[in-house]
Amino acid sequence: MVSRQTDKNSSETDAKTFADFDLLGLEQFGDRLKNHVVAEHPFADGSLVISLDGRFGCGKTCFLEMFEQQLKKAG
Repeated sequence: MVSRQTDKNSSETDAKTFADFDLLGLEQFGDRLKNHVVAEHPFADGSLVISLDGRFGCGKTCFLEMFEQQLKKAG
């Protein structure tokens, strides 16, 4: 049985990156999303909500995990 580690404090070696896991070519989308958030942040009064919509199993969580690593890498 394969278990998936869901601990928020997992090691960086377990982190998903676009370089390792991007089978659908979503790194450019991640770049555009990051640029959008940076551009809109000054105009958001305390919060900014972005919706990521898709069917079960289409890769939303995987994308967000890769996007998180991209943001951490960018500083």
